[in-house]
Amino acid sequence: MKVIGKANKFYTLWDITEDIRQIRDGRSYTVTHCCFIKNLSFDKEAAMAKVPGAEIDETLRGHHSFERVQYPEPPADEFRFGKYSGTKVADCTDIEYLAWAWNSAEEMFSDEVKPIIESKLADAGYRRLHDSRYYSDPATVAAWEAEQEELDEFINGLNSGQIEVTLVSNLDENGIAYLHNGKVEIKFNEIVEYYYKGYNYYLPLSNGKAKRIKNKTLVITPKDVQIVEENRNTWNPVVNIIVDKFEIKK
Repeated sequence: MKVIGKANKFYTLWDITEDIRQIRDGRSYTVTHCCFIKNLSFDKEAAMAKVPGAEIDETLRGHHSFERVQYPEPPADEFRFGKYSGTKVADCTDIEYLAWAWNSAEEMFSDEVKPIIESKLADAGYRRLHDSRYYSDPATVAAWEAEQEELDEFINGLNSGQIEVTLVSNLDENGIAYLHNGKVEIKFNEIVEYYYKGYNYYLPLSNGKAKRIKNKTLVITPKDVQIVEENRNTWNPVVNIIVDKFEIKK
């Protein structure tokens, strides 16, 4: 079939043929061969006059032959492509692959089968953490749950009026130190900035004196403590502590 296309300036002549190729389960796909023949004219009417009855398709661009491949839309309950292309999602027992595909190639699935995948992943111990759409594997989930138990122990110990903590880092520029993988935020209102070998660092003040606190155990008298339980499954702190005063434990 002769078709008139459009390059940057010229209207062009193409020969278009289709090739139907069979795949499994009686399905097929179409290969369209687009063969460039020649330039016709700058003028559309003049080009049409040279090839009477030819179709016009201005999406045919350039001056080089090429092929277009059109695959059939797979059934909604099957993998669209990939390792298990053409097999039913409900029959898949490769949970690790399902999790990878969900996290990395969600377009592999129709919306119809996504609830099936989520059910399979949940049954296998996968969970969404940190308010994410991605599923974490059971080992990561177990580590997260262990962190939550440690956090619960910390929260349960906040009723004594004083808080004993061991900080493993210096403060940031806002006077904040973090514990329990960022879930506990401890803010010192009085800090001082120092500079050493190209780096700034910050120390809290106690009775007007800067104190080195890294890897030391502090006994903190808090000015305010807030617990934000809805932050459990996000990246935000669950416990916010504002320091009134502190001592370094001997």
